[in-house]
Amino acid sequence: MDPHYLHETFALAGRAAVVIGGNGALGGAAARALGQAGAALLIVGRNETTCRARVAELRALRVTADFHLADATSPADMEATLRAACETTGAPGVEILVNAAGSMVRKPFLELAADEWSGVLSTTLDAVRIPCHVFGRHMRERGSGAIINFSSMGARLPLAESVPYSCAKAAVENLTQQLAWEMAPHGVRVNAIAPGFFPAAQNREVLRGERGRQIRGNTALGRYGEPDEIATAILFLAAPASTFVTGSVVPVHGGFQSVCLGFREPD
Repeated sequence: MDPHYLHETFALAGRAAVVIGGNGALGGAAARALGQAGAALLIVGRNETTCRARVAELRALRVTADFHLADATSPADMEATLRAACETTGAPGVEILVNAAGSMVRKPFLELAADEWSGVLSTTLDAVRIPCHVFGRHMRERGSGAIINFSSMGARLPLAESVPYSCAKAAVENLTQQLAWEMAPHGVRVNAIAPGFFPAAQNREVLRGERGRQIRGNTALGRYGEPDEIATAILFLAAPASTFVTGSVVPVHGGFQSVCLGFREPD
């Protein structure tokens, strides 16, 4: 094997990557992986403080990074984000898009207010749909690109008291597969990852107490994931290593629900 094979297969030097939700825990892990592989990054979020902190962290790692404040559910904001990405990275176009934004409301379905339902669907589904539309057209024109969406275990195993989130993530998986089919003739790959349970701001409350114990007990590795453990899957799907992978949903869940009729007492 050529000694340069692995480096070239996972190298992203000269490529521009936009990470929507890159100021969060899992989006931040994705950004670090892409940046350390050589991509120039634009972190996109709505919170200036956390975006600035993420960029400072990345620059300390000698990663080329900047941020842009935008709402992923706004087509106008996403068009402006595309322009900002080309300007700040210096690249001729965006090669990689990671959609890591989302939100959750923990409440029984019959107690959900209409605005709670629509709010979760907007920030979890529309925040994927709209960037895919804007950046997908850009990548189609360029004839290349990789889009990576965040799904969830809730897409296939609905999470109690998280109905709109689970429904939105199921739609994200369907959108990923539909878009992969449309974009394949244009050299654009579209995939998703389905993380297991990684403690973060939006789900930390959900993972406490008995529910958390049940989740860990039904996870073969018996623990929650660490944000950096999501990074290798993101890097694989963004890099030349996965040129024959599209329309896939890659689970990164520590063996969640893989224990045959079993329950492992968590630590």
